Amino acid sequence: MTKCMESISKVFTKIYFFLYRRPRLFLSAAIIQAVVVLTCTGFAFYCEYSFAHRQAHTEAALAIMIATYSGAYLTRKVSDIAKQIHNIRLGLPLPCVFCTASNHGDTVSEVVQNICEEPVEYLAVFTANGQKLAEITCYDQTRVRNSEGVLKLCSKSPENIRIHNHPTCDVPFSPADVHAAMITNARHAIVVTRESVYELILPRFYTEKEISQACKLLDRKGGILCSPRKRQIRACEQVATKFGMIFKQTARHDWVFERY
Repeated sequence: MTKCMESISKVFTKIYFFLYRRPRLFLSAAIIQAVVVLTCTGFAFYCEYSFAHRQAHTEAALAIMIATYSGAYLTRKVSDIAKQIHNIRLGLPLPCVFCTASNHGDTVSEVVQNICEEPVEYLAVFTANGQKLAEITCYDQTRVRNSEGVLKLCSKSPENIRIHNHPTCDVPFSPADVHAAMITNARHAIVVTRESVYELILPRFYTEKEISQACKLLDRKGGILCSPRKRQIRACEQVATKFGMIFKQTARHDWVFERY
């Protein structure tokens, strides 16, 4: 049993260093994570049914735990390395935990047009009257965190306008995007890509239960980030219909800002 676990650990180590030297393969880390978890789960059941003593149950649970944590660590580590190399090649600061201020314009229209081609995510917040409150970035391709300062500004300015971009692909709102818009009491949420502008109009404030239900529905219907774009658009439409929102999709060059 111990030798088997040692062999599995060695395989994990070889896979990790293989991907460490090849950052472009970071997407395959998710597939490897799934294979690792399934393999170790099967090994765990084999242990449980092959040995009658109690130690087998302990080692089975340990095998599953090792598979889950090592797979998650592998995916996260290789993805982080790929993002760092991406930023270095573009001459940008490395992705960071703490957000920094940025400026792509003073109006909603200026920000939308100026962040659409950016290689990392930016978040801008405006009042309902169009006054700019803040703009931040974490220099990350796939996310920008709500800083404490931004959350305080949003709490003082309900019915705000939130704008951020999706630099890696032309997809609408993710569950995290919808969650952020609903908890900050946004009236108008905008996602900008190189090709499209997606809008979500929220006519009222929502309870915690409704926020949870909306995010779960979008996650279930929309699938993962690399799911077909049409499927994610349909999922956003379903969420909007169920919770009384308005979802709009416009070609970027045809988009004109309208207040709601």
